[in-house]
Amino acid sequence: MRLDRSTALALLFLALGLTAAGVWSNVVGYSVNLLPADALDAPAHSFNRNAFLWGRMISCALIILFARRIPPIQATLIVAVSLTMSTATGAIVLSYHQTLLDMDLFASIGIFVSSCGYIFIVSIFYIYFAQKAKTEHAVACIAVSLVLETVLSVIVSLFLPPAAQACIVWLAPLAAALFYFLATRFPILYNPEIEPKAKAQGFEKNMLVAEVILFTVVMVLIRALSNTGIWGKSRTNYIGMMELSVGELVAIALAVFAMAYLVFILPRKRLTLFYRCIISLVVMVAGLQILALTSDLQFRYSFDTVTTAIELFSHLAKWMIVIECIRQTDIPPFRVASMSGPIYAIFSLAWINCFETLEFVTSTFVMVVVYGLFITVVVLLLLREKVAKDALAQGRRGDRLVSASGEEISAFEDRWGLSARESQIFESLLLGKRRKAIEDEYGLSEGTVKTHITNIYRKLDVHSKKEMADLFERETDSAQNLVPPSN
Repeated sequence: MRLDRSTALALLFLALGLTAAGVWSNVVGYSVNLLPADALDAPAHSFNRNAFLWGRMISCALIILFARRIPPIQATLIVAVSLTMSTATGAIVLSYHQTLLDMDLFASIGIFVSSCGYIFIVSIFYIYFAQKAKTEHAVACIAVSLVLETVLSVIVSLFLPPAAQACIVWLAPLAAALFYFLATRFPILYNPEIEPKAKAQGFEKNMLVAEVILFTVVMVLIRALSNTGIWGKSRTNYIGMMELSVGELVAIALAVFAMAYLVFILPRKRLTLFYRCIISLVVMVAGLQILALTSDLQFRYSFDTVTTAIELFSHLAKWMIVIECIRQTDIPPFRVASMSGPIYAIFSLAWINCFETLEFVTSTFVMVVVYGLFITVVVLLLLREKVAKDALAQGRRGDRLVSASGEEISAFEDRWGLSARESQIFESLLLGKRRKAIEDEYGLSEGTVKTHITNIYRKLDVHSKKEMADLFERETDSAQNLVPPSN
């Protein structure tokens, strides 16, 4: 994985930009010293958590709606959003040091506005990875940023005074935007991975979108059961992670890098995305199983190293699915990067307002949901793999039809006694067209097309489109003509 200087600098700045955004989220959400004690009482803090998630959901909905209009004004938006986010962060910190406005309301407005900008700032980095970087470089960058933001967040929250923490979270959005602009100044070498031979269409495209959504739901559950919880859950629990030793933090980093390498880099040339998704999902479900089994045990914090590594890996896995979806579909990149946001917010809001305080939710209930999701994802992935293989085979047969001479096609159709209309429909079927498309193309009713297809199958003595395509391929590739059965 050799790097030229320009690519290395670009990847370094991208990792630092993601780290800055992550530190902002962690410190504002979990630091016990950033805000005064009155801001951490149950009613006020619950209001702040809801404001953060509602802001995230609304901003994602707007990005999805205007996804095609963002790229031409992206640079301007990055500057405007980072400045707005920084200003709103200042309002969060200052809200409890003024008496002019209601403190809790002022803080919630600041959290709402800043969270609207957070998802946009994060999205631009992953879109850049999808459009420019190789898979192994993207994986390494994301893994480094996740580990680095965790370590820096612990240091900032535990060792720095409130004033220093306030300065860091105020500057973090501006730093993220600056690092992004610096990264774009250093071109990354051309990567053929970003231009797949054919974009996913129809069912396969829908399956990629479904994978993004389902991986997001699993990530929410992992976050909900972890020692930190959904954004801002329990700042006292965050102390548990702060008290991890240097050795444990190193172990977390090594575990994340190892899982990232084994799942997304090592098997990249041997396994398709389907198998890598399955492996990453197995790792995430295994982590959830550990979290659920230890959620009520006294020695839960002895599992912090494992659970933190699993939580970080779940973020990595979800964003790698997003990157693949951007590369393999024609959906606008900003729409893909933001489509998981509303799902994340809805499930997180449901969790913190309905399930977080229920004892039974942390064990049996969650695992039933998780295994249900696991089975659903596996079934969807299997269907997508089958559709992809069928499409590949059909494409090859379509190429064979295109390459066949008019005489070969006519000779085949004459040999098997196909009428003029049956010949048209036969050729359309071989090109992979669906029945509805054939109806529209030739102005025929559904029943008429069904009758023609039945007659074609009967004359060729086949029972499916695959058998029909195989027969055509055998005959046109063979020097000897087959003798049709008597009808």
